[in-house]
Amino acid sequence: MTTTGKETAHQLELGITCETVEVYRYKTHVYQKLSDALKYAEIDILSDDPDPEAPAEKSIT
Repeated sequence: MTTTGKETAHQLELGITCETVEVYRYKTHVYQKLSDALKYAEIDILSDDPDPEAPAEKSIT
C-alpha cells in the first residue's frame, strides 16, 4: 500500500508516523540486534551433537 502526498500531510497533521525496523531472524527467533542473533546461532550450533546418532550400546553376551 502506498500513500499519496495528501495522505502523508494528513498523517503529519495528526502526529502519525511510520518507522521501518530491521530485525534479524535465526530459525523461529527474531532479534533486534545482529549481535544477539549471531550469539544465539553460535550457541545453538556449538550445542548440537556432532554425532547425532550415537552408537548403539553393545550387549555383553
